[in-house]
Amino acid sequence: MQLECMQREARTKHEQDKNATAVLRSELHDLRSQFEESLKSHEHAKRSLIEQRRFLMQDGRNGWEMKGLFGLDRIGHHGSSANVRGLCPN
Repeated sequence: MQLECMQREARTKHEQDKNATAVLRSELHDLRSQFEESLKSHEHAKRSLIEQRRFLMQDGRNGWEMKGLFGLDRIGHHGSSANVRGLCPN
């Protein structure tokens, strides 16, 4: 009788362990999926920021080229070329 009780407890424990393992595997799978999605999102945001930076740098170069064409790079807020170069405070 005691042996049967121990076997039943062992089977019950084994089933509980199997269920706990299945739950943990499922949670791990969900976490892995969330992590992969997060990586994809991060990579997309990174590419977007790199593209924005590239655009802004190009836009900035074009702006300085246009200012140079019209002589605006030599005139600051107060009419001084030193202000544009950052040599004098505004």
